[in-house]
Amino acid sequence: MAEFWIQGPIEDRATFWRDNDSVAWEKGCYIFAFRAGRGTKPVYVGKATKSFRQEIFTHHKLSLYHSALADQKRGAPVIFFVCQTTPRNQILKQFDR
Repeated sequence: MAEFWIQGPIEDRATFWRDNDSVAWEKGCYIFAFRAGRGTKPVYVGKATKSFRQEIFTHHKLSLYHSALADQKRGAPVIFFVCQTTPRNQILKQFDR
């Protein structure tokens, strides 16, 4: 069975990369969201196949993020990272059985 860990919500991107450099080079899914009042509202979910640092702030992703930011009336923008802890080849072996 695949296992995952979640890092977030992260509010300050610059501080996060500096303090958690190892996560910057992980692969996985990421969620752009807004936190307000009673919870968190996701606005974009993406998959980083290279690394989070290389993919989540490309021009295309920033355009989507800024569009969501313009539509949002209130709330703090946050990011979540979802990383797989089980090696991929181990998961594939389970399906071969």
